[in-house]
Amino acid sequence: MVYLYCEDDKGGFHLINLLDAIYFGKKLVVRSLKGIYKLGRKIEDIAHMTGKSDYAVIIYDNSPGNKCVKNELELAYERIKELKIDNVYFIPIIW
Repeated sequence: MVYLYCEDDKGGFHLINLLDAIYFGKKLVVRSLKGIYKLGRKIEDIAHMTGKSDYAVIIYDNSPGNKCVKNELELAYERIKELKIDNVYFIPIIW
């Protein structure tokens, strides 16, 4: 199963749900992270929620100058490396 995690629960979340409905027939599980903050801690939760054959894709806003996103991504990558997680992917989106 593929889990799509959107960083917010507003416009981006609704857009991802719409894309899932149009292109994938609602076959993906779309969830919200409710903010990019504490992404490093959320990585462990995401890893536990997904099975070994599942994939988690985190879609985030990569607007220029957004230092919070950069810092949280660095923490998330470190956590992924520590936990040896290989089924979490990131997709940056600029609105």
